[in-house]
Amino acid sequence: MTRKRKIIIAIVVLAGVGLAIWGLVPVQPVGLTVTIELDADTFDKGDAIVLHARILNDSDKPVKILEPSPADMTFEVGVFDRQGSRLEYLGEYGLKQMDEDAGRYLDPGESVTLEVPLNTAFDLSPGRYQVEAAYRTLNYPRVNVPFCRIPSNKLNFQLLPSAHVGEDG
Repeated sequence: MTRKRKIIIAIVVLAGVGLAIWGLVPVQPVGLTVTIELDADTFDKGDAIVLHARILNDSDKPVKILEPSPADMTFEVGVFDRQGSRLEYLGEYGLKQMDEDAGRYLDPGESVTLEVPLNTAFDLSPGRYQVEAAYRTLNYPRVNVPFCRIPSNKLNFQLLPSAHVGEDG
């Protein structure tokens, strides 16, 4: 067998093994749903714009999760302007040190919630925006939680210029 043929066979075998491993990695834990809400769909400049997020285990089995937090990349938030450009999230984007006992179980029907203040996390000027989020477990070393990224629903909101106090409508 020629050297070139051996290299081709090795590449094909490695690609096959890689695809088999990729197929075995779960895309997301079964039964987790991420939903987000805002208190309104229109805000005045200076108002608190708080994103309320909920991760629900809607399966019939306990699911192991890492605590969601924008600070350690287990929860991501994207805000998009009217042209569809993503605004930069101001989180730390760092990985926590975790051992294999990290995480906890969500029982069936149990949920975990968090709030993200969009008005302080993003530089928002008056305009229309879309926000979406995702819960994710990265490939944390030695942590027995399957890799996943579960996107949320999408919301639209509008930020108006500061309210003019004392004006007649």
